Amino acid sequence: MRAAVSFAVLSLIAVGLALSLGHVPFGIDRMEVGRYYLTHGLADTGAANLVTGVVLNYRALDT
Repeated sequence: MRAAVSFAVLSLIAVGLALSLGHVPFGIDRMEVGRYYLTHGLADTGAANLVTGVVLNYRALDT
């Protein structure tokens, strides 16, 4: 009886994962903010390098 319940629970978890992962749009580029940082980062911040500009100017605004 215990094995049947375990199998049923694991089957429900597997089906739930399969159904939920089926709706994830793999392969679609969703990097709008990152693309903006890469293309406009140095001009917007005037920093010596892009990492410093992003960390000190863009990300500091989030906190």
